[in-house]
Amino acid sequence: MKKKNWYFLLILSICLLFGYQTDRQMGFLSSDKGNDNVTADGTGYYAYLPQYLIYPDQDQFEFERQIHQKYPEKNYFLMLDRAPDGQKFRNKFYIGTAICQFPFYATTHFLMKVFNSAEADGYSKPYRASIALSALLFLFLGLWSLVQFLQLLKINDFAIVLTLLILALGTNLNYYSAILSSYSHVYSFGVVSLWLFLAKKWGLQNKGLTWLGFLLGMIFILRPINIVFVFILPFLFEDFRAFRTRILSLFQEKVQILVRSFVAFGIPIVLQMLVTYHQTGSFSIYTYQKEGFSNWLHPEIFNVLFSYNKGFFIYAPAVLLVIPASFYLIAKKRFLGVGLLTVSVLFVYLVSSWWCWDYGGGLGMRPLIEALPLFTIPIAYLLSESQRIFKWFFALWAVGGIIIFQTYQLQYKRHILHYEGVNKTLFWEYFMELDDRFAWGMVLKDDRDNTPKRKQLRSSVEFVKRMEFNQENQYELTHYMPFDSTITYYHLQGKVAIFAQNSNPRLVMRLYQNDSIRFEKEYYFGAKLKHLEKTLPFDLVIYPGLYQSSYDSISMQIVPNAFPTRLTDVRLELY
Repeated sequence: MKKKNWYFLLILSICLLFGYQTDRQMGFLSSDKGNDNVTADGTGYYAYLPQYLIYPDQDQFEFERQIHQKYPEKNYFLMLDRAPDGQKFRNKFYIGTAICQFPFYATTHFLMKVFNSAEADGYSKPYRASIALSALLFLFLGLWSLVQFLQLLKINDFAIVLTLLILALGTNLNYYSAILSSYSHVYSFGVVSLWLFLAKKWGLQNKGLTWLGFLLGMIFILRPINIVFVFILPFLFEDFRAFRTRILSLFQEKVQILVRSFVAFGIPIVLQMLVTYHQTGSFSIYTYQKEGFSNWLHPEIFNVLFSYNKGFFIYAPAVLLVIPASFYLIAKKRFLGVGLLTVSVLFVYLVSSWWCWDYGGGLGMRPLIEALPLFTIPIAYLLSESQRIFKWFFALWAVGGIIIFQTYQLQYKRHILHYEGVNKTLFWEYFMELDDRFAWGMVLKDDRDNTPKRKQLRSSVEFVKRMEFNQENQYELTHYMPFDSTITYYHLQGKVAIFAQNSNPRLVMRLYQNDSIRFEKEYYFGAKLKHLEKTLPFDLVIYPGLYQSSYDSISMQIVPNAFPTRLTDVRLELY
């Protein structure tokens, strides 16, 4: 079989795997799973499609009310800015992502109008499935372009295959291709990869400059910050003299081609300006208004790369190879190595200067996904040219990094890895844990990080000496007390043994007024237990005094959510 066919099958297999992950999460080909790939920032990128294709006469998103009534559990207009009058919306997001999604989306709309016009509203399941298909197409485009690019650099097959696997399975490119496919990152990855390939090809063959210009315009309207990748262009030549000679020849002999490339670059930019004018009444190319690079004097570079909350290398450890690989490349190919390092550092600096350095909820450092094509170059050189023993070491490192990231991704899907609240303690406490009882939705309710300084013990209550809950013995232990607003906190402690991965017994605190429940909160303590079938200590701190003092009674109820569960020496102390 020809080499190209092998690469085609490898990349197709990766895309099919991601498609399977998509369906497992969303249920596009099976029963609906209740999840959505159009969410958060993705709602902004996506909104242009129904606005301009399906509801062109409703230029201020008047269809929002209709869609909200049909899908009340969704929030498909979350990221649109509402005007002061509360009636109109404006979309601050750039249109490049919607352009990339348009072919599949438009085809879906045509088919829906023919076969199921009642659901041709722009937001039903087939439309959202079209976005997933669009993401897989650009993933394929990006990986295929990288293969062609690395082959032009004369990288061997071993290094190319391992590099592809690192990118696809060892970074959050996986998550933003298969799950959050409405975000811009996989589309940026695809277009940047294609631009790199064509740029190198232009350097070798002096063809395709017009396409380079158009793709650079697309790179800008996908994510404007990515325009800095144009600075890598000189370093794709043998040396700066060769690049300067090529540029001079354009001005001296091929001005027409140069003009065409500038026009091609301007087409996406002009389209963005027209859309911005329609949205805001201004031709401004910058749409984020008060948001900006306010940290440019104190960039959060360390956090962006190494924070437990989103740090790029923490959540993509396989890509740590880029650090030694960059120095290796500088030693072997100084011009290319220095250029790559300079552009990469500049890009990381800009990403770190954004006002919100962690870029909101998500898995890993998502704005660095579009830089992955650049990171592949030193990694591929290192894997290609190092000695056999080092190749084995790097391969084992890559496999280990892929396993760790895939575990992160499972944790994220199961709500164990929090979308923006991870710190050092949480990270290591639940590192590689996959049991359901470690879900962050439960963990964050137990106030474990707020243990106060010890105050004077007022009284204590023995909750239970020893009791085992099972299918035949499903008691719920409840203790009622008068509410005392002077109590600083309650401390529940004891020992518990659980026997199932999803077991997470909880304490339910209820506050009453005139025998009616006025407030209720749950505290889970199964997440504190590292091992099954062992009797382990636990403690919870509860702050009822943080709430209104108008309550007249309080109850504490222990509820096992899976059987069997064994409790021993459980006491409630009042401070």
